[in-house]
Amino acid sequence: SAFIGVAIAGNGAAGASGGDVTVELLDAQSEGADANSVTTQGDHAIGILAQSIGGGGGNGGDSIQATAGAFFSASVSLAGDGGSGSDAGIVKLTGASSVSTQGDHATGVLLESVGGSGGNGGTSVSAAASGGIGGSVSAGVAIGGSGSEAGHGNKVHGNLTGDITTSGDSSMGFVAQSVGGGGGNGGTTVSGTLAVSDGAAMGVSVGVGGAGGGGGTGKVVDFDLTGNISTSGVGAGAALAQSVGGGGGNAGTTVSATLSGGGAAAGSVTAGVGGTGAGGGSAGAVTFGVAGDVTTTGTNAFGYTAQSVGGGGGNAGLTVAAGVSASGGASGGVNASVGGAGGGAGDGAAVTGNYSGTLSTTGSSAHGVLAQSVGGGGGNGGNSIGAGLSASSSAAASVQVGVGGSAGGGGSAGIVGLSIAGSVATTGTNSFGVSAQSIGGGGGNGGYAIGGGIGASGGVGASVSVAVGGSGGGGGTAGAVTLTADSVVGTQGYNASGLSAQSIGGGGGNGGFAVAGSLGVGLSGVGATVDVAIGGAGGTGNTAGAVQLTSTGSSV
Repeated sequence: SAFIGVAIAGNGAAGASGGDVTVELLDAQSEGADANSVTTQGDHAIGILAQSIGGGGGNGGDSIQATAGAFFSASVSLAGDGGSGSDAGIVKLTGASSVSTQGDHATGVLLESVGGSGGNGGTSVSAAASGGIGGSVSAGVAIGGSGSEAGHGNKVHGNLTGDITTSGDSSMGFVAQSVGGGGGNGGTTVSGTLAVSDGAAMGVSVGVGGAGGGGGTGKVVDFDLTGNISTSGVGAGAALAQSVGGGGGNAGTTVSATLSGGGAAAGSVTAGVGGTGAGGGSAGAVTFGVAGDVTTTGTNAFGYTAQSVGGGGGNAGLTVAAGVSASGGASGGVNASVGGAGGGAGDGAAVTGNYSGTLSTTGSSAHGVLAQSVGGGGGNGGNSIGAGLSASSSAAASVQVGVGGSAGGGGSAGIVGLSIAGSVATTGTNSFGVSAQSIGGGGGNGGYAIGGGIGASGGVGASVSVAVGGSGGGGGTAGAVTLTADSVVGTQGYNASGLSAQSIGGGGGNGGFAVAGSLGVGLSGVGATVDVAIGGAGGTGNTAGAVQLTSTGSSV
């Protein structure tokens, strides 16, 4: 008789899109009224908020299937995929108003367009067991659900005139950001089989890991801000404009295992294929102008930051394939594990920054002015383990293969241009004055591979193990950097540089190591082993761009 079971889970639904948001602050004074002003008191009480957020995708359903029967049993399990995240809309703010908040986590002005996250793939579990007189066969297949792609952020732009004051911890002065959603993670996969007979027994198990979903992109941020900004809390930066790509989803773990025992003969075949990590989303260009005096007094409270940051690639998960076969006659097993590839990273885009005024920070780790473009880091390749044990009274053989996954490449960084006029002063430790930089993302590391097995018999025993490490990812390129400073820059703290401009190419990732080991035992015959281990190649570093720094002021 034959027993067959199939389970198929449903997919997650897609999220809904965010709409466009426009805020126009009318000129009250032209109507004979007082100038616009916004005041809040209390924690989490934002002064002006304009946001569009895409809906996140739903998660895929889990699938669990188990079958047991005589002579033949098969189990198939298919998990559901995650639903896709949706895009956000355009966000625009124009006009004039003063803003004051009193409370923690009470940002003065927050403008954001944020893509929805991709849904995660479901978990898949498959189990099959059989027993029969004369012979039995068990087969199991499990496929994990894939994470879905994330939604994209959209353009954030406009202008605002007016002073901004906040007094609580984590109460930023001004934030404008476009952020891609994070990709969904792949589902975990487990497949296991058991076959037992007084004659011949055979077990086959296959597991395929769910892949991660791609990260969403950040879009253009373009804003001009005129007015003084003052913050006094910990982690309360004054002015931030950024575009950030979403990170790629990680792949799920994959485990495939088989156990077979037969009076006359036994065999096992296990295969595990890891899911791939997904690519990170790229960021958009950032143009940010601030004209006015800026003062912060808290720790980790920077003055001005404009940045474009690519999303990191998703990591591939661990893959394991292991089998055991035992028989009173002959037994053999083949176990193959292949790690998934890491996802490539997203790129940073061009950044153009302008600041004019008197800027002062007094806390530690509170830099003055920073403009940067940064490529995302590549995802790591999946680790792989193939292991087997075959034992019998007459002849036993075991073959196992482990292949580490290759890593994703780092993202490239864009060109950076920064101009400042006036003065910049910092007094805290680790609080640099002015920095412009373009930094390519580092390549991910290759996955390691392990192959190990034992073939033991009263007659002939043999084992073959092969392991190949995954290759590291290449680094991303960095763009040209131009810094023009017509200002006085002063720093007083330890590890606090005055003016710096740099372009740094991304470093290559490390290759994965490989280990292969076997034991072949033939108590009254021959024992033989063959082991091959090949380490993965490292990734190649990449180039930097030209750097130009022009200062007509002084740096002390």
